Formats: sequence, C-alpha cells, structure tokens
Amino acid sequence: VDSVLKITVYNKDKNNNVFASYQPGRNGKYTIALPPGNWKLEIIGSAYLPYNKDILIRDEQPLQVLIIQNIYLKKK
Repeated sequence: VDSVLKITVYNKDKNNNVFASYQPGRNGKYTIALPPGNWKLEIIGSAYLPYNKDILIRDEQPLQVLIIQNIYLKKK
C-alpha cells in the first residue's frame, strides 16, 4: 500500500465540499459510511493514477446497506 495514499469523499450536492478524508489500513482496506446523496470518491497516491467514482445513495435505501467493491489502482 502506498504510504501517501489519500481517499477523499466529496459531497456533489453541496458544491463538491469535502465530506471526509481517509487513509487505508495496512491491508489497503477502508470503510466509509455515507448518508443519502450524491458523492464523488477520489483516491490519489504518488505512485498511482488518480481514481474517481460517482456514488449515489438513495433516500429509500435501508439504513445499513453494505457495498463491497474492490478497487485496483493503476501505476503511473
């Protein structure tokens, strides 16, 4: 895992304000809890190309929805 890997979540409903920033654990895993809304996930690391993903959490979804996604970063 890149030691300078940074994970940022932006709130697309509020002018892309930063909602939260994370750093993955030693195993490269992380957990993010998001309320309903439109979000952008960004992962940046000095040795990797930037990764961006839009995420939509609908109001009508159950309170505890677990989404597991494997993300593979491409090296520069």
